[in-house]
Amino acid sequence: MSEARPSIAPAHACIVAGTHSGCGKTTITLGLMAALSRRGHVVQPYKAGPDFIDPGHHTAATGRPSINLDGWMCGPQGVRVAFARGLHASGARPWPHDLFSRPSDGNAPPASHTTWERIWTALGHPPGNPAPLLRHEGGTVTVATHAAPACGVPPLANPPSAHGHTVPDIAIIEGVMGLHDGASATTCTGSTAELALLLDLPVVLVIRARGMARSAAAMAMGYAALEPGLRIAGVICNEVGGPGHREMLRDALAHHCPAMPLLGMVPRDASLGTPSRHLGLALAGERDETTFLAGLADTIEQHVDIDALLKAITPVAPVRMDSALPQACPPVAASAAPSHMMSGEPLRHVSGTPHLAAPGPTITDVAETPDAAGTSETSATAAPAPAAGPPVIAVVSRVPVAVARDEAFSFLYAENLALLFEAGMDVRFFSPLADTSLPEGVRGVLLPGGYPELHAKRLAANHAMRTALRDFAATGQPVHGECGGYMYLMDILETSEGSFPMSGCLPLRCRMDARLRALGYREATLLDDAAFGSAGTTLRGHEYHYSHLVDAPAAHTGLTPLWQVRDRRGRDMGTEGWCCRAITGSYIHLHLASNLSAAHAFVAACA
Repeated sequence: MSEARPSIAPAHACIVAGTHSGCGKTTITLGLMAALSRRGHVVQPYKAGPDFIDPGHHTAATGRPSINLDGWMCGPQGVRVAFARGLHASGARPWPHDLFSRPSDGNAPPASHTTWERIWTALGHPPGNPAPLLRHEGGTVTVATHAAPACGVPPLANPPSAHGHTVPDIAIIEGVMGLHDGASATTCTGSTAELALLLDLPVVLVIRARGMARSAAAMAMGYAALEPGLRIAGVICNEVGGPGHREMLRDALAHHCPAMPLLGMVPRDASLGTPSRHLGLALAGERDETTFLAGLADTIEQHVDIDALLKAITPVAPVRMDSALPQACPPVAASAAPSHMMSGEPLRHVSGTPHLAAPGPTITDVAETPDAAGTSETSATAAPAPAAGPPVIAVVSRVPVAVARDEAFSFLYAENLALLFEAGMDVRFFSPLADTSLPEGVRGVLLPGGYPELHAKRLAANHAMRTALRDFAATGQPVHGECGGYMYLMDILETSEGSFPMSGCLPLRCRMDARLRALGYREATLLDDAAFGSAGTTLRGHEYHYSHLVDAPAAHTGLTPLWQVRDRRGRDMGTEGWCCRAITGSYIHLHLASNLSAAHAFVAACA
């Protein structure tokens, strides 16, 4: 097969979907991403659904942050905006690559907070891996393409965009579960099929063909027919046996599914899989990712007709942007009336102090980097105001917020970082495992989820960081932890290896279980004013964890419940999470695109 880079303009995109979980769609997706990147394409990865782990592997294969697309959490417009952001489409703010910039004012935080390895790891790569993807120009780190020396990547052919980084020419979305599985058993809501219809993208269907031949054609026909309007660009069979099996599959699909070309047949090979643990796949970086991806790319090049795939997928259609951007997803059930933080009044920073300003006819979007002509974009550019949009911050000075990012804490939606950045946040990554202090001058702390239980001994041994976080929380500035970050805020984390002291910001104790404690979509409404908004503010997210609180907090602790929670069907699940002054913690992984006011509220609370 040809190694020459075909001419593709504008960007082409497809969705790699599976017949069911475990059919090999992640392996096929990673192989395609790695092979296309190796050919010199700039691949923008996406992940359907709420998963955190697959996006880390996507980033290792492409060198670009992988963006989650979830119709239930973000709504149709939120999905369109996130998809367009990744491709830098007209009408959507691009991915803010200067999230990973060094400070330009000379007040750099400690070296551990700004090393290239920390930035590299923040992008989802293993610590210690060289960082050929990062280019340092004028104080800004920009992302090129996957260029691990072992893969022999040619230099990029496409020019950098006006924002200083390369523009993707291919987008690949990895589906979730089976093609038609989602938040509903009777509609396509929350499914990969919904994304395909919403974004008008073709689907490459992965079938685990082990133990079947003609039945593979029946599966392809059924998956294509269930949802009217769905386009299947082709089929890739996985776990294929010898020549006889290959011939049977080829003949069956050609006879029964002539409109769905067979794009490849990947053989059975246990070395192509990724190890799993209780929350899913092992994280990117827990193996020699460069060697693994190079081998996977070799396999895909040998057994998948990539040139045929590129011809089968179509250019990205213009992303339809509604004239009014919804401020939040519609509630699944009646909830408290929205507060002023959801009213559409713009929120502005003036001399570092946030205050409500009179509604105006335009939204201001202030960029901090020079434009393509070399002129400064410090003056606002105007865009039509949404009819009932979220508060908007005109960034005069950014609000520095510490964001935990290391092997123990890495479950953070890329779109959340982008929305917080747009709201005025200066992202300062730090490591609760390795650092002994928070980044200097921060005004808030975010502790994402992850695997603190796997690193409990190291977290407990870092007494200096535990003390630094507890001292910061005592100042009254916002500190929020979700799932694994919530566990780190507690007094004690119990695992099979013993009990380990955490930061002690919340007087709680949690224990790891062998069985799953919670899994599913959540709609959460604030019971009282907090950093993400006023009482009644509603967001959506996802819950997935094996730990649980050992005891309910005693009345004298001063803790109050944080959220009133409903599931995806609108059923009341009671309260969840706890709040103590400006310290909040919850098992729910919030997606801020579900209510755009929440990002602005958090930044305002930190200012």
